Amino acid sequence: MKKVLKPSLFVPYDPGIYTLCHSEGQANIPTEYCGLHPFEYNGWWNEMLAYHDGCSIHAGLNPVTAFRLKGPDAIKFMSDFCTNSFQNFPVGKGKHAIMCNDDGYIVKDGLCLRIDEDEILATWLYPYIGLLYEKYSDKYDVIGENLTGKIFIYQLSGPRCLEVVENAANEDLHDIKFRLKGTVLLIQI
Repeated sequence: MKKVLKPSLFVPYDPGIYTLCHSEGQANIPTEYCGLHPFEYNGWWNEMLAYHDGCSIHAGLNPVTAFRLKGPDAIKFMSDFCTNSFQNFPVGKGKHAIMCNDDGYIVKDGLCLRIDEDEILATWLYPYIGLLYEKYSDKYDVIGENLTGKIFIYQLSGPRCLEVVENAANEDLHDIKFRLKGTVLLIQI
């Protein structure tokens, strides 16, 4: 039986773009969120120059597997199941999280964002973090929610990315510290 590939739910379909790739089977993304998406929009060279000279906008990180932990034990939960420390993790910051199995093998890693004192958004850690939550949630004062398919991330890169975001927001954003020099992640929930 021939499989018919459908466009991604996360990227507008453009029949004029012929360089498409399929996201099924990548990073434990559930099949219902996969589909065809453009590999490039206006040619590899133009897109590399935008990253180097101007601003490139990348949406290829989508769909994002995401899980929200909310409650007084959110930090404790992450500390108990990740190899890295969550002691110095202030609100408004991001942190790389590494999760291992009982044998010490890395099973997932991703980015955690501390949204509030009692709230963490964990990206790219699902489904493993969801399984841990289901198994151990009765031991923690925390509520977990799978946000896969409800979050969209744009990555802006290049020397003019802050200028682009400031023009879109119509305000000065120079007080925001960059996670990586020349890169801004915009998350829409």
